[in-house]
Amino acid sequence: MKKTILVADDDTSIRSSLQKVLQEAGYRVLLAADGRQTADCLNQQSADLLILDLNLPAPGGFELLDLTREQHPSMSVLVLTGLLAQCEPGALAGADFLIEKPPDVAMLLQEVELLLNESEEQRAHRRTAQASRANAVSTATNPSARLFSIGTRFSSGIVSAAAADQAQ
Repeated sequence: MKKTILVADDDTSIRSSLQKVLQEAGYRVLLAADGRQTADCLNQQSADLLILDLNLPAPGGFELLDLTREQHPSMSVLVLTGLLAQCEPGALAGADFLIEKPPDVAMLLQEVELLLNESEEQRAHRRTAQASRANAVSTATNPSARLFSIGTRFSSGIVSAAAADQAQ
């Protein structure tokens, strides 16, 4: 059975590009252009993964991240953002991974595959480890250092925290 991915981004070109790439990779793709469409889709459709832009019209990406964690705790959330420098410590605590825009397609597909193939036990272990790292670096002044704690993978090739955990 095909896994379903909800792509929530207000940028039409990003939505359509991600739809094409993810469908070619064999996934079923749902699209949402704003926060309301995303919330409705989360309540009416069954998705295995949410790819979430933080800069969505109301409700915004941060609110949707919190809502997803509350209402769909087993759903993985991959945050796709160009707002890296504006993120505060702990603001993305509910995200499973962060990818900076514009995304490297191969890297995005790799992260999607990792998230969709995690068992509940692996997900719980990774989230516990991420929370521990987030607490350890919460006072960091460098946004990249803070966000690395939730598991990041940038085009420059920084290894994700989850990949490091899986290697152990």
